[in-house]
Amino acid sequence: MTRHGLRKGRRYAFAECVIIAAVLPGELITMAMEAVPLYVLYEASLLIATVAERRQRSRQQRAETAPASGAAGV
Repeated sequence: MTRHGLRKGRRYAFAECVIIAAVLPGELITMAMEAVPLYVLYEASLLIATVAERRQRSRQQRAETAPASGAAGV
């Protein structure tokens, strides 16, 4: 999944985290204590996907701009 897909589904991810926390036993405070870490993990995955895509894009740009080996100076 791309970072754009993760960003687009952010609203649904938050709702799913709250639903999962609601299904688990506990009161309202416990529900919040369960939902927040789940959502933080989702945001962390979004950050990791963003970093990975940027690295991949920079690798591709370097590969495209790098001269062909052995062709220089001939």
